[in-house]
Amino acid sequence: MPEKKRQHYVPKSYMKSFSNDGKTFAIFNLKDKTPYAPVPYDSQCYADYFYGEDRALEDQLSEMENAWKKVLDNVRNHSPLSSDDIQKIKEFAVFQRLRTLAESEYGKQEKIELYIEYGRSISENKGLPFDDAAKEVCIQYANEHAVPPAETLERIDIIVPLVSDLELVAINYNTQLHLISSDVPIVLVNPFCPHQIGFGCMGLIILFPISPCQLVVLYDAKMYPRYKGKTYISLFNEKEVYNLNVLQLISAEKILFGCTKDDFLQFKPQAFQCRIKNRSVEKVASLGPEGRKLIMTSLRKTIYDCSFSFGKIRPDFSAVPDFCREAAPRIWEKEWEDKFREAGHIVHQIARIKGIPLKLFSGKEYHRGKDQLFRCALKYWRE
Repeated sequence: MPEKKRQHYVPKSYMKSFSNDGKTFAIFNLKDKTPYAPVPYDSQCYADYFYGEDRALEDQLSEMENAWKKVLDNVRNHSPLSSDDIQKIKEFAVFQRLRTLAESEYGKQEKIELYIEYGRSISENKGLPFDDAAKEVCIQYANEHAVPPAETLERIDIIVPLVSDLELVAINYNTQLHLISSDVPIVLVNPFCPHQIGFGCMGLIILFPISPCQLVVLYDAKMYPRYKGKTYISLFNEKEVYNLNVLQLISAEKILFGCTKDDFLQFKPQAFQCRIKNRSVEKVASLGPEGRKLIMTSLRKTIYDCSFSFGKIRPDFSAVPDFCREAAPRIWEKEWEDKFREAGHIVHQIARIKGIPLKLFSGKEYHRGKDQLFRCALKYWRE
């Protein structure tokens, strides 16, 4: 085999942490819903020349992975962490989130859907039909302009600073259930506003298991202050471990992995249904009439209705009604302050116009909720 042809998008050192004998682990194939063991961990989560035939990026990642391994080993050993160590963990989380095959495939499909929406809108503006031939042109153009993984990684230096304010807590679970991981191990959630996920969003939590009993959580401590100032804690919470494993089931592309095949027997049918629901969500959303659409994209989501000890929302934000919640930037922006200040007033005025009924809630309720969000956000930004 040519040197470094097999390029892993999940580090071998990370997968090894879920091995019993240092060489093999158990996997769960999501296509046929079948567990397999023992499986050499280095035979998983790779693609030939994933980062290109040029070895430069692969060599660079190998050096970074060595540094990440050392600091994650420190966490596994409950060693003190310096600010530089914590920064490396944040760097690992962002790189690992964006370097997987699943993320690459998601980006390709997102671009295809985006160009189809563009094509349909342009055709409508010009009074032309948008037929199968036109759709095929959009797909071909999107494929020709797909961003390769190597190019995606080059942009990560812009993203890492967005999570520099997040705090870290490492949780050791003293439970019968083991934590499992997957080929997409880094999960982003937002208990405050579940459908708005972004590296700079208020309420963001980034989590990932680092062993069968340990979890690293990077979290917005101003939104979830429960473990603020604590680096290591221990919990006895079987339900939380189950919910964390469901997040991995939803997040995964092809496989789950863990210590034993028994680790995959825990899932209830609802967990697989939730996975299907998440994966059926369109990558591109549009709003407005044909020809004048607002087209929006978003990060790959992992939506699961559950609660976590580290995701307990502070009381003032918790009181904001769900239909009024928005994940504003964690760093103050004038545009967002103005938006929050005016949103309630605008909808309240719209609600007073005859013939424009609001469903589920009244204009007064929306105005009150948005005003509550505005006051919470101002306090949050000033802290």
